[in-house]
Amino acid sequence: HAPSHLFSDNEQFLVNTNCSVRRLLCYVRSKVGLPKRDTVDLCDETGTMKMFFMTKTPEEYASKFLTTRSTYYICKVERGGQGTGLQNAYKAFVPLLTNPEPELLEALRTQCEALERNRLNLLRIQEARKKAMLAKKAHHPLPTSQLNDPLPWPSGINFLSENPTSMPKTCLQPHFVLPLALAWKNLPCRGLFVYLLNFSF
Repeated sequence: HAPSHLFSDNEQFLVNTNCSVRRLLCYVRSKVGLPKRDTVDLCDETGTMKMFFMTKTPEEYASKFLTTRSTYYICKVERGGQGTGLQNAYKAFVPLLTNPEPELLEALRTQCEALERNRLNLLRIQEARKKAMLAKKAHHPLPTSQLNDPLPWPSGINFLSENPTSMPKTCLQPHFVLPLALAWKNLPCRGLFVYLLNFSF
């Protein structure tokens, strides 16, 4: 693959795009002397951002997104300050150039504002859904009659052993039927008998 040309502070250097996007951005960040916590990206000569910093597949080859023998500018992605409640906001796409063209700055500004609008719209949608769910729960509470009803009797209950309606609702004591097949020599009848034993908890 032929290298691409990157500009920073009016200085040009070549990069081999036959590597992952993640490795390319790490190299670019170190090349311009930015710390790891800073977010960088590339834009072409028209100011169109590549949006590498948002990719969900950073291990893909950068050559898939960059054209060989083309020129790209390094941009710093400025976000809101930590602890301000706007740490996820997109503030600006700043090209690392001494004298960037006005058209380039305008294109970057437009893209940054559009990205921030999309972020805010998504937050509004999520908040509206949350409020709708809370309002639905508030307007449709569980009826009091259902709260006082006794729990349903599970299968296998021996209804002949004790009347469940006579038991206190606050102290439900289920009686489980345990069938036992016993064949004892001292039983008065021959064959196999099944006995029902009640266990109370």
